[in-house]
Amino acid sequence: MTLVPTRIQLNRPLPPLTYLAPEGLPEGVRVQVKLRNSLAVGLAMGLDPAPPVAKLRPIESVLDPFPLLPEKLRELQSFAARYYGCLEAHLLPLSLPSSMLPNWEADEDGQRLSFHRDRGAWEVLADLGEAWHRDPAILPTLLHRSARRGSGFTEVRLTGAPHPPRVTPSQAKVLVTLEDAGGALMEPELLASAGVGASVLGTLEKRGLIQRLKRVDLLGQRREAGLDRTVTLTAEQQVVLDAVATGAFGVHLLQGVTGSGKTEVYLALAERVLAAGRRVLWLVPEIGLTARLLDRLEARFPGRVAVGHAGLNAGERHGDVVRLLFNGADLFVGVRNAVLAPLRDIGLVVVDEEHEGSYKSEEHPRIHARDLAIKRAQLEGCPIVLGSATPSLESWQAAQGGRYKLLRLRERPAGISLPSVEIVDLREAFRQVRRKVILAPTLMEAITGTLAKREQVLLLLNRRGYENFWMCRACGRTL
Repeated sequence: MTLVPTRIQLNRPLPPLTYLAPEGLPEGVRVQVKLRNSLAVGLAMGLDPAPPVAKLRPIESVLDPFPLLPEKLRELQSFAARYYGCLEAHLLPLSLPSSMLPNWEADEDGQRLSFHRDRGAWEVLADLGEAWHRDPAILPTLLHRSARRGSGFTEVRLTGAPHPPRVTPSQAKVLVTLEDAGGALMEPELLASAGVGASVLGTLEKRGLIQRLKRVDLLGQRREAGLDRTVTLTAEQQVVLDAVATGAFGVHLLQGVTGSGKTEVYLALAERVLAAGRRVLWLVPEIGLTARLLDRLEARFPGRVAVGHAGLNAGERHGDVVRLLFNGADLFVGVRNAVLAPLRDIGLVVVDEEHEGSYKSEEHPRIHARDLAIKRAQLEGCPIVLGSATPSLESWQAAQGGRYKLLRLRERPAGISLPSVEIVDLREAFRQVRRKVILAPTLMEAITGTLAKREQVLLLLNRRGYENFWMCRACGRTL
């Protein structure tokens, strides 16, 4: 076997390091390497055209039967690293969970000592890869088992309470194991590592030394959503659908008034793309929007949706990424970092509420997910839809200049009208009542009429300087 100098990107803030690897090693597969006195996992990044003169170490082993990061995603990461002035290592954790890129302790002989909290997730991926390579038809069963192991489990955490002077040897093992693992472990891993029974955890929990937190299977909850109703598109929505569904790359800025049915257009586009055997990347600005959207997506495309956002625990994120890697999910919805998800053969990219500032990271690496989504769609050769009722200035300018195609939804479906807006000149209102009042007479009449109908009123008040409340000077009542 011929060994050639190969660039290996580790999950550490370092540029790619050069190791000797088998000739023809595919880019994007994970390899295990030695780094000083530890073992680490990295991604093969291709041949090193100018290897260092110093003696090179060979890699320890190749871990995957196929690349985890698609070629187009690796191109996107390389572009983002240059554009945003960061290392590709800073972008790697945005694509793969830490459970897939673990760092291990090693003894003097370089042997593995422990996986800590990543061991269970690592074994799931290894089992999946080996079994899938032997028999791809077994994939649905494997994914079901992976989802069961990756979510809906109990996590054990240290409470931070001081250790009492008297603990049994079994209890001491549990506490030491948790401390070594950073303070938290999945319950099955903890019991196996400490070699104790579940009753020991119950005793420690009663003594206030640990917490057992039940993690909910969000995917299972989503699947309980009701069936999505079939919606007939309006003429405006159909025009937008036909304009986007060409299959070729193009940036489409969809401006639609609130309630005009932009989401229904996205769903119809996704349905066409999935029917053609391709996949969909759907970005939303906030986790709250993700939860509401997932109900509709799971109802429309049951069993085909994966999700990614910061609210997921390690097991849930690992399980959804595994489904992407093994083609167990066709539609990936998530927040900012989802733009770098390991999704293959993308046929549509959707950026909902594209004007939101949360798409731009305020922490290193300072990526802008909307801009990277456009670049990713270009690399994939697929259309991208930027949707908003109030487009950002830069997107609006690009549409006016012809770089983006402007599409509009001006009306709500079924003739539903927008709420009427009335602007009241408070100076004129004060002249009418000949005194200053907190609420204008027009607003008071509207409130009185609404309450008379036993309906509710919502008043929004902007904060003025450092004042966070109003107080009546006559009676002292706080408003």
